[in-house]
This record gives sequence, C-alpha cells and structure tokens, in this order.
Amino acid sequence: MARHDIPWPRLALGALMGTGLKFDEWMRSGRPGSYVTERKSGGDGIKLFECAQPAGDLSDRGSNSLVLVQLRSDHVPQRSNFGGGRREFVGTHGQFSLVPPGFASEIQVFAAQRIRIVSFDAACFRGILQDARPRRQPFDFGPLHVGAFSLPHLGAVIERMWAEAADAGAGRLLAQGAAMQILALLARAAQQEAVMVRGGLAPWAERRVREFLEAHYASDISLTELAALVGLSPFHFLRMFKQTTGVTPYAYLRALRVERAQRLLAASNLPVTEVAARVGYETPQAFARMFRVETGTSPSHWRRLHDRGD
Repeated sequence: MARHDIPWPRLALGALMGTGLKFDEWMRSGRPGSYVTERKSGGDGIKLFECAQPAGDLSDRGSNSLVLVQLRSDHVPQRSNFGGGRREFVGTHGQFSLVPPGFASEIQVFAAQRIRIVSFDAACFRGILQDARPRRQPFDFGPLHVGAFSLPHLGAVIERMWAEAADAGAGRLLAQGAAMQILALLARAAQQEAVMVRGGLAPWAERRVREFLEAHYASDISLTELAALVGLSPFHFLRMFKQTTGVTPYAYLRALRVERAQRLLAASNLPVTEVAARVGYETPQAFARMFRVETGTSPSHWRRLHDRGD
C-alpha cells in the first residue's frame, strides 16, 4: 500500500469528531498546555502556539485539527509516530512535522526542544481541502506524516503569520490567505498538487470584489466572505484574485487603507490614533507598522512632509 493511501486519517477523524474538542481547549486541558510559552489566534479556525518542552514522553491524544509543528531547536533525537508509522530520527532547526486530526501521536524526545505550532480546525478547513483536492482524503498528506521534513518557503509564511497575528487590523484576510498558502505548499510537497482553476476573475466578479473592499476597507473582512460574493471557494478565489490583480486580497486591502489614511493625514488634524481606527486598526502601533511597510516612513513623518508641500 502506498504511503499516501494509508487509511488511518479517515478512521481517526471519524472517532474524534464526536468529542467536539477544539485544539485550544485540548492544549489547555492536557499536559501540552503546561509547556505553552505564547499563544495567538490566527483568525477563523487557526491557532498558533510556541512551546518549550522537556525531554521525555510527549505523547498525547488527538485533537480536532490538522497540526503543523515547526522545530525551533537543533539536534533533537526522537522516536515518534505522527500517523505514518513509528520512526527514529534527529530533528534539526526549521524542520516540520504534520499530525492529522484525531491521531493520538506518539512522541518520545531525548532532548529539550522549542516548537512552534499552527493548527487548522478540521471543521473550518475540511470543505476547503475537499474542494482543492477532490480525489483525496482531505487531511491525508501521505509522506509528510512520516518523521520530519524540510520545505522551502513554508517557514517564511509561518513567520509572517506569527508576526502579523499580534496586529489587530491584519485580521482574518491575512491569516486565511496565509493558511491557503501553507496548505498549497503542503499539498505540493506531498505530490498531491491541488486542482488549479485556469484564468482570473470574470470582469463582473472583479468589479464586485473591488467595490466591496472599497466600501468595507476598515472592517475585518474574511477570505471566505470575499469568495462568497462571487460564488467561489476561498482556495480558488485567492488564486484567481491574485492572477487578476497581481496581488493578494490582503495586499490590496492594505494598499486601500494606506490610501485612505494618507487622505486623512493630509486633509485633517486628526490624531494618528484616530486615523488608525478609521482605517481599521485598533492600535497605532499596528497601523504604523503597516504604513511604514507600504510607504517607507511613519504616518507622522509623512504628514510633516506633506505639510511642507513635499
């Protein structure tokens, strides 16, 4: 039997879904919770954790999520089973492990380790994965459940998701877009390339999405919400929007917010905190970070330059 056809994900997931135990509840209620050093919400169905774990038996019952683990330590010998069979290996910094929903992992580590976790709630992402890979069991990524693996670009996406998760204002659109990118990278690495939809958005669909974003740029818009406007799945909408506009929906939204912020800075004496709130940011720090990325300067400095007529 080929590794990507192993039947355990379907059985394990079916057993789990009757428990209704969400991943963050599982982390709080079980032994892993005592090792958590930081936790963040990445939006609908996405949770992020950092943990400092001692050497020893770290096995635990399964959760309701697809769990992606990034090792943040170097040279960690272990004997583990993440769903693809028990393996012995030495983990290195930056490597990943992937545990399917419902699988009670077996983890014996022989050195202390730090890890970063990104969890994808099965209920939120099952339909997306079924749509993207219609001939696959949605949470079976075959060889990626065996031992540890390295994947170029995945670490950078997770780093960006982790950094932006703290910014009230980045919101669901960024987190969901990053989640789609992560799942696409995993599918490609497992040689289970997602079904591609050719072409971009139809003119009417592009117009509807642009009008919606321009009217609601200060709101916490979700990728699911935008996709529903034009009758597409979030996975396919993300690809088609980028093919049409050249940027992701979040990048488009961020550019809109900067444009509106510049108008307010130039035409009013509103405090920067008020400008930040009006364009969708709860804190001036989050707004300033976004503004600097887009313009290369701070909102206050941009206003001073404008006041001098530069």
